[in-house]
Amino acid sequence: MPPLRAVIAAAAVALAVTATSPAVHAAGPSDFPVPTYTCDQTVAGVKHKGWGWLNCAASNGAPVSGEVRGSFLIQSRTNSGPALACQQKQRDNYPSGRAQLPDQIIGFFCAPVFSG
Repeated sequence: MPPLRAVIAAAAVALAVTATSPAVHAAGPSDFPVPTYTCDQTVAGVKHKGWGWLNCAASNGAPVSGEVRGSFLIQSRTNSGPALACQQKQRDNYPSGRAQLPDQIIGFFCAPVFSG
């Protein structure tokens, strides 16, 4: 599993490409789809937690219910909150999040993605 900085860097690139890409995009061999949750609202909490809620949708293979394992993104549909890159901590085998769509997604080890 890559370190959090690598996940955040990849997430920032993915978000920047998504924001500037046309609506239709053909997947190429170098594309790396990051499992993503898009919700109306997002918030970065304390102790590296992150939430998305209201009308959440999953894409790129993100599960719609239950435990989430591995790296994923949480982003706001309306840009009303931060985009968050979340990952799983290897040492304790704790899941990286829990999904209950369309109501909410919770990430347990997340960091805001800054595009600046």
